[in-house]
Order: sequence, then C-alpha cells, then structure tokens
Amino acid sequence: MALLVDRHACINFPMLRGHKVGVDMGMLSRLLVPLPSHRRLLDSLEKYVWSRDEKATYPATIEPNVSSASFAVRFHSTSNDAEKVRLDILEQCRKNQVEKKKEVAQKLQQHEGLISLAGAKQSEANGLFCQYTRRWCSYYQRYNNEHDSSCRKCLLQSEASNLQHEAENIKVTFYEKLLPQCEDMQRAIVYDLLLPEMLALHRDAMFMLAQVCVPRDLTQRANASSWRDDYVLSTWRKHLELISVLGATRQKFQCTQHILEHTTFIVNNKRDTVLLLHHQPVNASLVWCVTDLTLLKTMDEPYVSLQPFIFSWEHDENMVIAGKSSAHPALNLLEFEAYGQLRAGISLQLPRLLRAIEQRTLSFQRQGVVDVLKALLWQAGPPSRQNIALDALVPRIVAESDDWLRMNLQILNTADFAEKLCKHMTRLLKHSEDNWSSDKVLLCICHIARCIAEHSQAGRGSALRNVSQV
Repeated sequence: MALLVDRHACINFPMLRGHKVGVDMGMLSRLLVPLPSHRRLLDSLEKYVWSRDEKATYPATIEPNVSSASFAVRFHSTSNDAEKVRLDILEQCRKNQVEKKKEVAQKLQQHEGLISLAGAKQSEANGLFCQYTRRWCSYYQRYNNEHDSSCRKCLLQSEASNLQHEAENIKVTFYEKLLPQCEDMQRAIVYDLLLPEMLALHRDAMFMLAQVCVPRDLTQRANASSWRDDYVLSTWRKHLELISVLGATRQKFQCTQHILEHTTFIVNNKRDTVLLLHHQPVNASLVWCVTDLTLLKTMDEPYVSLQPFIFSWEHDENMVIAGKSSAHPALNLLEFEAYGQLRAGISLQLPRLLRAIEQRTLSFQRQGVVDVLKALLWQAGPPSRQNIALDALVPRIVAESDDWLRMNLQILNTADFAEKLCKHMTRLLKHSEDNWSSDKVLLCICHIARCIAEHSQAGRGSALRNVSQV
C-alpha cells in the first residue's frame, strides 16, 4: 500500500522522484513467500524501490532532520503560495516585535516615573524630622513623647517605599519570534502548515509501514510539540488529521523578568525542527526488520535448541559445532550437526538438503525437519541478481523476465540438480512408503517437489516429469 501511494504521489508531484523512498528493502529477504506469485510480487516491489533509489539523490521524506536537501524545503522553493505565507508570518512577527518594543518603552517610562517620584518623596522626607506628641502617663505619673501617627516624614518614607516596590514589580514577558532564523527551517515549517493532502498521505503511509517494519527505536521518548499546534501559526495551517507532523523537542521560550533585566525582551526562536510520529521524535537511523513478524518456530522439542539455525542462512558450520553441547538427548550429534548446517550459506542450502536426503542424516518423519524445510524453501532470501559469484559458477538458463528467482533457488537452473534431487526423493519415499507413521516424510517430499516444479526454469518439462515420477 505504501509503495502504491508513493507511485501515485510521484505522478502528481514529480519532484518526489528525486528523493529516496526511505525503506530498506533488504528486510524483505526474511519474508516467507511459498508461491511463485509471491516471489514475483516481491521482485516487482524491490525493483520499484531500487529503481527509485538509484536515480534519487535527495533524502527520503521521512528523514526526520531538516536540511536544504529536504523535500519540504525544495518543494517550498517552487511554491509561490508557500513563500507568500512565509513572508506573511515574518511580517506578523515584525509587527509583534514593534508592539513589544512599545510595551517595553511604556513599562520603562513607568518604571522611571515611579523611581523618580519615590526619590523625590524620600528626599523630602530626609529634610524633615519625625513628629511627636506629649501625653500624660498616669501609671508613671509623667509626660511621654509619643510618635505622631500622622508624622509627615514617616508618611513620605512609606509612600517612597511603596513606589519603589511597585517599580520593582514591573515585569515584562519575553516575545519569542514566530520562526527560527534558519530559512530552511522556516520553509520546512510553512510546508508542514500547508501540507498537500497527497503528500500528507504519502508521508503517513511510509510511517505506517515503519510502525510495522521497524520494531525497535522508531521514535524517542522525549517531550515534543508540533509546529502546527502553535497558537499563532495555526492561523495559516491547513486542517488535516495526521500521524506525522513537523515538531520541536525544545520547548517554546516562556519567561518573565524585571523591566531592567533585558533591553528589548525579544529573543530568537531557538526551537528545532524534527519529524514527530504520534507526538514522539522520529529516530534519524531506522533499522528495518520483519524477522519477528515472520519468524518460523518449531515446537518439536529435540530441535528447539536449534531454533537460531532454522530461520537464518547467515551462520556457519563452526557456530553449529560450537553449540553441540546444547543438543537434546533424543537427538544424535550427527543429525544435530546436519540440521544446524542445513541453512548455513544462502546458495548451499539445496545442495546440503540433497546430501541430507541421500545420506539420511535427517529424521524426515519429525515435525522439526518439516519446519526447517518450510523455512528453507519458503523464505525469500536475497535476490539472485545480486549474486555475481553464483552467476559465474552456475550457467543461467533463466530468461531476464524470470529473474524473480531468488538466490537460494538459483541452483535449480543447473541441468542435473533437480533431476538428482528428484531421484533421491524417490528413494526416500520408497524407503518409507510401507510405514504409515512416516506421513511427515511424504509431507517433506511434497514441499520439495512443489518447489522444484514451480521454480525450476532449467527444462521445465523435464523437471515436471521428474516430480511426477516422485
């Protein structure tokens, strides 16, 4: 779905073709694709992305950091409407700064007036003496000098103190500019405010794919806010329901200080620009992996310890040998080694399978062997056209239009391999045909025979005859 959206978006916005898709298609080699139709679809998806990325020189639209090469910045540069909005925002910012300067000047004048008046009252009080009244004290039988409550000096001092306190409480809230100083960041913000619906769908579709295929560390746990939710900037935004928006991890500057603490009370916008997914910052480096979604596990107890070797072709023989100490008591070491090494090496899997059938080193009547066969035969593996060494060793009979055949099955293109495999499968079947408890042997043979019939391009008629004989 995401790639269909990408294709449609590229038609409507040709500039998008210059930007990479942003999806690591190597992850699809882990998929289970049992049918040729599945493999052809996989091949077409890979070809589409590779052809896009081969021609693209700019980062993907889901690249979280903004630069001059970002699609948002480049797209803005071609849009007169977007540039007009940017200039309108900057003009509004300029007007807001003028108003803030007026406010600061007014508060400064008020402060100076209060300080001047307080100084005048204090000076007047300094030239006076406190006033006292003589009152008769019956207890001590004498006159006492009591401070007069209407003392002029003290009243002036109190008024001066209040005026001083009022001046000290004159505070101004800082004004943060609406946009950062960097013009690339400004363009990216305006692009996100005016985001076309098709491009919004494109970006969200890519992130929906990432939510499935990037199992870990897709986003960071951090406080972040959206530029679209800014109270002032929201005046220009297009209303869209989005899962991904441009945001900032630095909070909006909010501070109030005394009038004398700053000269202008205007500060630059130092918030950053980063893509948010569900209000969380997107990581700059994504690890695309579908292993957890497609992992084929065996529940056959003797083979459970061999699970790491079932769904991977990237191990080697030495790793299997080193793990012999973990072998189940019911599994002999020869089969442990043959089972673990079966998938060691992407292009060696079918030859190893042929040898295992020929030498009977695997218990084909066990479910654990059926499970590893399904992983071997169904897992996509790397595409064949990347295997230059194999192309040099194995004569290709496959037509260019049939290069959907994956690397692990390329050996089926040799003239006699499929025939040898079918011959030994026939012997295995005859060896167990009288034993009704060997139904899983028949299941194994059916899986292998079907794979040969559907994927052997080297003399398809001959391959089908060999399979039918089985």
